[in-house]
Amino acid sequence: MDDEFVFLITANDEIEAKIIESKLKYYDIPVLLKHQGAGEMLSLIAGFSKLPVDILVRADDLNDARDIMDIQE
Repeated sequence: MDDEFVFLITANDEIEAKIIESKLKYYDIPVLLKHQGAGEMLSLIAGFSKLPVDILVRADDLNDARDIMDIQE
């Protein structure tokens, strides 16, 4: 099993990222959210960020996550 996390998609903001995260977790796919720029700081201070968020999944789950999210390679 490969525990390396790889890029899946970029969400427009933290709200969209949380929706994607929830959908993938429903299918037992672990997710890491990586805020762009000062997004993580804004999230801590204001409670959310309107900056883009990268969605990462384990390399072993990448194809399944793409299928679930209907992402073409």
